[in-house]
Amino acid sequence: MPGHVRRRGKSWCFVLDDEHDPVTRRRRQRWVSGFKSKTEAEQQLRAALGRLDVGDDPIPPEVSVSQL
Repeated sequence: MPGHVRRRGKSWCFVLDDEHDPVTRRRRQRWVSGFKSKTEAEQQLRAALGRLDVGDDPIPPEVSVSQL
């Protein structure tokens, strides 16, 4: 699952290419944005790819306090 970093407006984001959708066969991407610098976005991309290598979800869903 390769990924890349790009600038969106005044902030930075990273994009992970996910596997193709089994039904539509279209490419899926996961975007995470809101980083102040390119370096910060690259660090978070490497962390997400590291979680993926271990078998975890690279971008876990956010859990609110009320759900806990």
